[in-house]
Amino acid sequence: MPPRQTRDKQLPDGLVQLVSNDTRQVVATDNMKTAFKLIQRKKPQCSGALKVTFNRWLDGFNLTPNQFKSEGSHKIGGKNVSLYAMKGKEVRFYGAELVINGVLSFVLTEVELNKQKNKADPQKLKNAAKRLYPYIA
Repeated sequence: MPPRQTRDKQLPDGLVQLVSNDTRQVVATDNMKTAFKLIQRKKPQCSGALKVTFNRWLDGFNLTPNQFKSEGSHKIGGKNVSLYAMKGKEVRFYGAELVINGVLSFVLTEVELNKQKNKADPQKLKNAAKRLYPYIA
């Protein structure tokens, strides 16, 4: 199933839209877009699973813990932000749900390839939180 892309809203510098519908979008920092393209080329099964997860999130479906998992609350710029992992087989993208230009957005800021354990790498979560800082309103 190819990702849906219906429109490209004006995004803050450093973010690119991966997929969207009328009410939600999945966006990524520039380096995460590059990582996603690499996954599409090198790990097509993971890429397909991620696309399913992205589209289910766009449609507002309840996702299973194998697709979407809370990684706890992290302090970013004086605000607590809940980080999540969006999963596709052994690939994990970390980020947060934010409202950008009035649109509910999942912002991908960090990736973990070849994930074998369920527990997130604390350094990856710290990096994900740091990279979200410019987009916290």
